Amino acid sequence: MISYESNVSPFFKVNEQFCLSIENIFKSLNVECIGNCNSWGYEFTATCSFKTFTYFFKFHKSTNTRNGVIIPMDSVINEEFELKIYGLNSQHKLFIKPSKIRRWIMSKELKSLVPYPYYYSSNQSLNSNDISKWLDFFQKRNTDVLKMKDGELLIEINRVVVEPNKLMEEVEALVKFHI
Repeated sequence: MISYESNVSPFFKVNEQFCLSIENIFKSLNVECIGNCNSWGYEFTATCSFKTFTYFFKFHKSTNTRNGVIIPMDSVINEEFELKIYGLNSQHKLFIKPSKIRRWIMSKELKSLVPYPYYYSSNQSLNSNDISKWLDFFQKRNTDVLKMKDGELLIEINRVVVEPNKLMEEVEALVKFHI
């Protein structure tokens, strides 16, 4: 259950509304969220098992304020989402990340399939259609890191994800090859 530190702050109301909406999505799947929510942000997790996979969701938002001595500074809001999926083939590896430097070591063939500035690496010989599906997902979701290793898929997104159930369905369609 998410614990709420209630107050009259409009920031708390926004955070509470988001947490309650996500909590309702998971309740419909008979999954409980664990964490906390206040005016400064929230952090909560949910773990569930469907079909052959175990999903771990982590939602995080924090607000940092800094005093500006000469120049006033605004607060900085950090929003993160993390999804881990367990139960994949432990031999399969996949890595996608924006990286201009790592892109230099990609083959010409891969560079022609993977748009700039992304880096793609896999130990599986996927066809160009499968690579395109992974990259489309990566770009559509503004993903920061997508890493499959040791039977685990990690997806990190530095923004709010409001429909984790739809994200789960999208990823499930992509990982069917990696069971």
